[in-house]
Amino acid sequence: MEPPVPPKPPFTDLPGLFSSEPGSSEETQHRDAQQRTLPSASPRAPEAPPQTPPQTPPQTRRGHDGQLAVLQVPQVTVPSGQIAQSFRPSPAMQALGGEVLDWSPPRLIRVRYPAHEGWVNAFGSLSAGFVVAMFEPVMAALAYAVAPARQHAILETSSRFFRQIRGGHVIVDATMLRAGNTTATVECIAWDPHGELCAKGSATLLFVG
Repeated sequence: MEPPVPPKPPFTDLPGLFSSEPGSSEETQHRDAQQRTLPSASPRAPEAPPQTPPQTPPQTRRGHDGQLAVLQVPQVTVPSGQIAQSFRPSPAMQALGGEVLDWSPPRLIRVRYPAHEGWVNAFGSLSAGFVVAMFEPVMAALAYAVAPARQHAILETSSRFFRQIRGGHVIVDATMLRAGNTTATVECIAWDPHGELCAKGSATLLFVG
């Protein structure tokens, strides 16, 4: 007589359910298949974000309509030539965006400035103070061209205005009227884009050193 066969536990016929061997279950087999197909990679350091150069915030002004408008910062142009090799535009000329058009001292130094919309008065024309400010760097450049080894100071200056400047640019011509051992007299003339005389200024300079 054959001995009775003991009954099997329930659900033992399901493959891999109670097996402790790796890869016996569908989940383990799926994980193993992924490990076999994925290439092994060594750990990498996180990449640094790209460096962007610092940007100068744009200058703005509020117009008559209350809206903010971005102002373009003017750039200065340095004159070329043997006489002007050691010339360096003053911070004032750089801020005003002067562009040297003619460098023929002491007869003439001609500089073009932008008539910036941020420099107008309540009536829409270029403020007289900015015209006077445009005169001084050209006078200083003329004094430097005549006596580059000496410093100078303005003893007296005066300006007279004939016509409003509305937009475009301003041409400033500076001429040395007289140059002595200690003082010099300089004259400046401002023209609008149409070639009309707008202002005239003169100054007495004192050479020092």
